[in-house]
Amino acid sequence: MMRLFKQMIIAGAMLLGTAVSVQATAAEYHLGTLSTGYTTFGPNPVNDMFTDTVFFSVTGDSGSFGAGVLNFNVGGTPLMHVSDFSMSLFGADGASVGSGLDFTVDTLVAGDYYLKISGNADGLHGGMYAGGINIPAVPEPGMWNMLFAGLLMMGFTALRLRDLD
Repeated sequence: MMRLFKQMIIAGAMLLGTAVSVQATAAEYHLGTLSTGYTTFGPNPVNDMFTDTVFFSVTGDSGSFGAGVLNFNVGGTPLMHVSDFSMSLFGADGASVGSGLDFTVDTLVAGDYYLKISGNADGLHGGMYAGGINIPAVPEPGMWNMLFAGLLMMGFTALRLRDLD
C-alpha cells in the first residue's frame, strides 16, 4: 500500500513537471497554404520568455513579413509589455531566409516556411504580439503574353503608319 502511494506521488510529480514544461514550451501556429493577399496571425498572448513558431506554405514567389508588440501602460505601469521582441524566417530545411520586425524577401519560392518569434513578456499581465504575411499577386503567364502581343501590334501599327506617310 505504501509502495503504491509512493508511485502515485512520483507519477503526480512527473505529471506536474510535464504540465509545467508544457506551459513553458513555445506555442506553434499553423496558417496552412497562403496564396496571394494578406494573412494575419495573432494577437497571441504570451507570458515570460517565449519563442513561438508560425508554420505556413506559399505558392507565390515573394512576400513581405511584419510583426509587432501591443504594449499597454497605465500611469507608467506596464500592464501588457513585451521586450527583446524579434522575428526570423526560415525555410523547411532550417536555413535562415530573413529577419527583423518588418522585412521583404524577394527570392521566396513556393514551399514550406516558418517564422520564429521570440521575446520577453514582462508586463504585469504578460504581453501580446501580432503579425502579418503579405504574398503579392504574381501576373499569370497569359497576362504577359497579352502584354507582349499588344506591344507587338502597336509596333506593327506604328510601322504601317510611318510607311503611309
